[in-house]
Amino acid sequence: MADLSKSQCIYFRNLNECACNNDIDEYGECVYRHGVEPKNPNVKCKWYKIHEATEKVFTLISFNFTLESHISRFKGNVFKLPKFQRGFVWTKEQTLQFADSLIKGYPVSSLTFAQLERDSVEMYVLDGQQRLLSLLFLCHKVFPNEKGRIEVNKWFNENPIWESLEVLLRNHCFFESFDNDLFERGRMNIGLPSVELHREREVEFDEYWMHIKECFKRLNLGGTVLSENEIERLLNGK
Repeated sequence: MADLSKSQCIYFRNLNECACNNDIDEYGECVYRHGVEPKNPNVKCKWYKIHEATEKVFTLISFNFTLESHISRFKGNVFKLPKFQRGFVWTKEQTLQFADSLIKGYPVSSLTFAQLERDSVEMYVLDGQQRLLSLLFLCHKVFPNEKGRIEVNKWFNENPIWESLEVLLRNHCFFESFDNDLFERGRMNIGLPSVELHREREVEFDEYWMHIKECFKRLNLGGTVLSENEIERLLNGK
């Protein structure tokens, strides 16, 4: 990766450098995001708008869609994947454990979606891509090999139309048989909670998109993950 540490923040309108004169991190984003004070505090870039915002940006709406409803939304071309999302990385074991949690009624984290345009049915997946795709694979009893993972990621990023994915799922070059019973014996009605972020007010699209990226960052970095050793120690009361 190129050394971008000497470059300037790319987020100030159409200028080539950030008006606050901050450096950028390895992802090309203003280091102000990471608590670095600006070199020029009198002129503020877009990241300042994000961090200093005091007005509500999103309305959060909670749902407890059934598994059947989530699959139907796939078929209705509702889900989109932001470019900053990684691809599908779960293993079969993780996917089967997810299915087992649903069957036993164990709590699972809510899926989180963001609406880009008012009154649009399209939802961008902010958190829960692995669970959402796992649900699809469990339903069709197939699991992607390495080439299949690439094709699924390409589908999500380039042309997320259900008909093309349905053809892909039947391609034995990319998918192998995946035996499970999640969708049997009336389990289509199991609930999988989700949260949708809807626009609370009108803001410029690029500023709104940056709020969405900030949500993604906080969803994935907001907590402190327990290590396996810590979990074992806590469960054993040590």
